[in-house]
Amino acid sequence: MKSGQLTALVGSGSQHAPCWLALVGQYLYSSNSPSHSISRYVVSGTHLVLDAELVAITAGAPTDIGAFGNVIGVVDGGSETHLTQFAVDDEGNLQQIAVSVVNKGANGVVVVEQ
Repeated sequence: MKSGQLTALVGSGSQHAPCWLALVGQYLYSSNSPSHSISRYVVSGTHLVLDAELVAITAGAPTDIGAFGNVIGVVDGGSETHLTQFAVDDEGNLQQIAVSVVNKGANGVVVVEQ
C-alpha cells in the first residue's frame, strides 16, 4: 500500500475555505465554514477531482469533520454548536442521521466505532 500527501486543495465556485477534510473510501469530504456546507471530491490514484460542490448543508459554520466507516461527524457552530452526523451511501451521498447540541462547545470531532 502506498501512502500519499495532499499538499493543496483550492476551492472554486460556491466553495469557501475548504479547510477540514475526511476520507471515506474514494470520497474526500471538505467542510466549508463560510458557506455552511460540505463538498465531495473523488480520489483516484494521484488525482483529486471536485465531484459535488454541495452534498450537504449544516446548521452552522462547520469547523471540523471526521469519519469512520460510513459515518461522518461534523462540528458546526453558530448561535449553538452542533454535532451533525451523516451516513455515506455507496454513491458518496450524505444522509443526515443525527444532530446534537453540544452544550459546552467543541473545536474538534472524531468518529469511532463502539
